[in-house]
Amino acid sequence: MGLKEDELPLAISVTGEVGNNSFDHNLGNWRDVPGCWFETQATGGWLWICVADRGQGVFRSLTRADPTIPNEPAALVAAFERTLSGRAPENRGNGLKFVRNIVVASAGRGLACRSGAGLVEYGRLGSVCRKELARFPAEPAGTVTLILWSLK
Repeated sequence: MGLKEDELPLAISVTGEVGNNSFDHNLGNWRDVPGCWFETQATGGWLWICVADRGQGVFRSLTRADPTIPNEPAALVAAFERTLSGRAPENRGNGLKFVRNIVVASAGRGLACRSGAGLVEYGRLGSVCRKELARFPAEPAGTVTLILWSLK
């Protein structure tokens, strides 16, 4: 069993946008290992997608554009809910809003993202992703996003 034909481009777009951010917002700012790690697993009627990087983190990236962001949790909310980019003054900052909108558009999707002490969830299955991410200690920098997609 796999993704339905009309779901495949959405899952690819969401995953691609999250992975692309690993590069767009970390070039020259990697802590140690450059790049990002992708993993997928289909099990029990679910497609799990994980994208992680050891970059500077969302807070450090976004406070360049808005120094009033107070902390890592607020930075993650801003990343997914505001038109704001750590690549300012470039006119960007809509990618994670696109990701959020795709994830919340169907009950069979969810996402959780952790960056430093920040942890957000979106979609009906977001709490399942958040619970998985909460099992692991937070890194001081870098970002990990766990996406869950129903195969049913």
